[in-house]
Amino acid sequence: MTMGDITRETVLRAIEECDDLGVEGFRAKYGFGPARQYVLVHEAEQYDSKAILNVAHLYATGVLGGFSGGKDHAAARLRELGFVVVARGPQPAADLDVLRSMPLLEQIRRMRTHKTGTTPTRHKPLALLWAIGLAPTPDTRLNAWPDFRDGVGPLLRDFGHDHNKSTPENPFWYLASGPFWEVTGITSSDGQVPAAGRLTAVSRDSVAGVSAGFTEEAVKVLADEVRRAEIVAHLLTTYFPERDHARLLAATHVRTEDEGAATDEDEQDEPVTLDVPGSNEEDRAVSKTIRATTRYDRDSGIVRDLKLLYDNTCQICGTTLRGRAGKRGSDGAHFRPLAEGGPDSLTNLLCLCANHHRELDLHGIYVGSDNVVYITDSFEIEGELTFHSEHRINADHARYHRARCHVDTHPDVEPPPEAGSNPASA
Repeated sequence: MTMGDITRETVLRAIEECDDLGVEGFRAKYGFGPARQYVLVHEAEQYDSKAILNVAHLYATGVLGGFSGGKDHAAARLRELGFVVVARGPQPAADLDVLRSMPLLEQIRRMRTHKTGTTPTRHKPLALLWAIGLAPTPDTRLNAWPDFRDGVGPLLRDFGHDHNKSTPENPFWYLASGPFWEVTGITSSDGQVPAAGRLTAVSRDSVAGVSAGFTEEAVKVLADEVRRAEIVAHLLTTYFPERDHARLLAATHVRTEDEGAATDEDEQDEPVTLDVPGSNEEDRAVSKTIRATTRYDRDSGIVRDLKLLYDNTCQICGTTLRGRAGKRGSDGAHFRPLAEGGPDSLTNLLCLCANHHRELDLHGIYVGSDNVVYITDSFEIEGELTFHSEHRINADHARYHRARCHVDTHPDVEPPPEAGSNPASA
């Protein structure tokens, strides 16, 4: 048994297994304790140098190594193979200070991620997209471990690499190696990620719980739609070049839209134009506009019930969207948008075709107090709402929408300089 059997490739395989199992699971599987003096630093993460080296020997020969740690043993061989080994401790404060002085986008660009071969894992990028999609504020920026686990875990299973396990505890903990993320409520003596079971136990037994999320400084930057869009675009193009972006960002409640698309009243967005390099000369000439959007959580069950009531038929024009194999579709349209404090309830919803949904959102049409639908600019009649016996709208929500169309007043809407005059609003 010699250390000469160990190669850089077998060390990387041991590191990958440690990432998949989590540090404590890795130690438990092979019977190692925490490193006492030296740690292996790879992709900004710290690993027990002795444990990694001995498991690397297992990959190389089929026999678990029995080598000791220390600068003349495990640390020395790992350095010979080109790895960085340092005395145990956190990332130097000077390095973090340098990163902290950079813009948030640059901090995230410099974020180190573990790699399988040359492919970076998606644990950290998925966690960041999930956190961005929550539209964090200074008061809501930290996420309790159970919420983080239940939110990021499914994303790792659905959008992570097939060969990587779903270990949400890793990004929860290791994102804090950058200056834009922090973890509260738990510490680790050796800097390694606590096992998921320990995070859950401390969260359950501690009054304050265990939380992680963006720093206050990062949240201030993310409040700017343009900067947020740039960060989202970087994460997409860097870590998910071949994935279905629409499905991914719908799952994280942050999405991209084409330039010129009408804006949904339940979403807040800002366009950012980016040059995205392609694989040939024609592709390289194409520039892409990306909108980063915070999507408010809707109760899909309520919208589904509404569509069933009307059999996907528009309450204004009676048409339905036709699909393949006899499928039918419609939209659930809010009078008072969720982004403006409207409730996700049947009394705030109409079942509409796509055209009338957009016209309602763009204030091109409104519903009068007589349930007649009027064209805003001309006051001409567009149609009359039809109702199912189990569906009624709240008059105050309809009034709020009329006020946004400048044909009525509402205490929550600032009146325009000259409001329209329309008897149907009375």
